Amino acid sequence: MFMYLILYSQCKLVNAPPFERLASVKYHHIDIDGLTKICDEKQELLVDMTLDKERRINELTMYLKQAQNQIKKLQQLHPQNLALLEDYNIVSDSDGGELCSLGSCGNPASDASWENIEESESKMVLWVPDDAVTHCADCSCLFTISNRKHHCRNCGKIFCDPCSRNKAPVPDQHLNNPQRVCRRCYFRLSQLSPGASSDGRIPAMVADG
Repeated sequence: MFMYLILYSQCKLVNAPPFERLASVKYHHIDIDGLTKICDEKQELLVDMTLDKERRINELTMYLKQAQNQIKKLQQLHPQNLALLEDYNIVSDSDGGELCSLGSCGNPASDASWENIEESESKMVLWVPDDAVTHCADCSCLFTISNRKHHCRNCGKIFCDPCSRNKAPVPDQHLNNPQRVCRRCYFRLSQLSPGASSDGRIPAMVADG
């Protein structure tokens, strides 16, 4: 609590309006010992730094306690995790009690099915976006309103109509009916399917006798 000392030595109390008297009065802070308190900026800065340091120490101490509590909880859960891991492992009697994981213990049929899935996914064709190209991937002609874009069902690239007029089945995409393909893909597919023709017709097989 501060006390105020009013110095009247410089006050003009005679023939002066009340507001001028109040304006001329000087107030000085008085410390507890009765002496005038002098403000020291360096001292105040030192006090602020000390308080901030104590606050940071308290925060770090709190964070350290929280981290220690988390470590204790994890240490308590570690034996439980080991027990769960042992439960999920399969003991192979034929291998003399060796442990094998669920992912490694499989049968040939399941392994073959996974291989088929991976193989089919690897053959998926990503079509080139229409906005990404302006020229044919084969003859490099410019696409216009009359010269439209066509995707090859086998490689996914974009060609003009003359360069993608051939048709052939695409086994990799499970397309048994003739599909529009480019010249290069048609040549490759024709080696796999000799019956494919440029107009999409497949000759019928005639049985002898």
